[in-house]
Amino acid sequence: MNAKRRMVSASYTVEASYVMAIVIFALAVLIQTAYSRCRTETGILRLQHAVEMVRGQGDEKVTQFTVAGMNGFAERTDKAAEGRITGNGWQKEISVNVHKPEAFMRMLTIFQSDGEGEQINANDR
Repeated sequence: MNAKRRMVSASYTVEASYVMAIVIFALAVLIQTAYSRCRTETGILRLQHAVEMVRGQGDEKVTQFTVAGMNGFAERTDKAAEGRITGNGWQKEISVNVHKPEAFMRMLTIFQSDGEGEQINANDR
């Protein structure tokens, strides 16, 4: 039972512990960055949702909201819907023109004929 043992220098163990510490630190930084980006994108999507909600309202309206520690508001005026969200040293603003389908439909009636004097009968030729 004379088994040959392979001896490894202690310096390999110390070097491996440094490499493992660097790898674990890199993973921690990547996970923290991913969570930060997720919070930011969630806030931006919530802002877009709030702006679209007030855009569809018929009257002027202001909505305030908080998501993931960020504060935001959305506001509708007569001509535009605007919103802003701020958090942790950054801010995002969105501005959209108000959609007024009734005004567009009124403009289309200008080009429609009312039927008087527009038709030519076959007997009139």
